[in-house]
Amino acid sequence: MTWPATNTPKAVVVDLSEVDFLASAGMGLLVSTHNALAPAVRFAVVASGPATGRPLALVGITNIIDVYATLAEALVAVAEQVD
Repeated sequence: MTWPATNTPKAVVVDLSEVDFLASAGMGLLVSTHNALAPAVRFAVVASGPATGRPLALVGITNIIDVYATLAEALVAVAEQVD
């Protein structure tokens, strides 16, 4: 993921709440996007349950990326850290 320098967001939230399956390719994309954006852009993921939250936790991605159970929680956390 890339953005023009004049259009760089302050934060990116990826909402996986409607995702039924998260493979290693998707997890790899989340990590590479986080690495590409950090530290200039705040990055968060919404994931909970067995299809998304559990795989992210099992492979340790929750130690690298901030993962929230709901979109509301993610938006509040990102807003607090961006200000």
